[in-house]
Amino acid sequence: MRSHRTAAPVRAMTAVLVALGGLSTVTGCGSTEHPAAQPVQPAGPATSTAPADRPAAPPPSAAPTASDGARTTAAAAPTPTGSAAPGRPAATPGTGAAQRLPAGRLTVAGAAQVTASVGGLAQGAVLHPGTAATEFTVTVRNTGSADYTRLAAVVRVKQYDGGLAPLGSVGGTLERYDEAAGAWHAVALPQASGMDYLLAASDGAPLARGASLTIRYRIRLAEGLRPGATDLQFTAVSQPENLQAGTVSVPVAIA
Repeated sequence: MRSHRTAAPVRAMTAVLVALGGLSTVTGCGSTEHPAAQPVQPAGPATSTAPADRPAAPPPSAAPTASDGARTTAAAAPTPTGSAAPGRPAATPGTGAAQRLPAGRLTVAGAAQVTASVGGLAQGAVLHPGTAATEFTVTVRNTGSADYTRLAAVVRVKQYDGGLAPLGSVGGTLERYDEAAGAWHAVALPQASGMDYLLAASDGAPLARGASLTIRYRIRLAEGLRPGATDLQFTAVSQPENLQAGTVSVPVAIA
């Protein structure tokens, strides 16, 4: 009898505990908390983080900084031309004076009918800008089959890297000796490009077939020319059609 009374309370307590356990299980299933989902951040542009000891490179679309502009300017600096003398910095070219040439039409001969030779200037003769004039002669000979009723002449110095802006032209003064008057008089020293310089030809005179003529000139180059090499050119021009009848060039140096 004593043993039966002890077992009954034990069974009753066990039943209570089982019931409580089931209730706890049901309650736990309904109240179990899950970690809240973290909000998803929108994907942004990929960036690269540079090490602390090296600054990050700017993105391609970034505007150039002042230091970048300085580097660009330095890289674009022009290299001095070869016309400057060794060990001597190249000077800024001067500006040539505006020049107006006579109006007219030009004709370039298919074959030269006049030969010319230059005297008094050796190959590679040196001309010094801004100093005393240099004298030379040109001998012209009609080697064609016809007489020239009026054969004029023009002298120029070809453009070069050290010439005056904007076309590298060579300015100065040119004089021709008048045998009849026994005096020098100024003639044009054209600086035009192309063939327009033929329009500056002057002092036309007859030259029969087989005849020759020697002309005396003196030239003084303008200041502001830089050292370099070019050619002094003489051209015979048949007028009034402004036909190039013959030409000769002599290499010269400008110091």
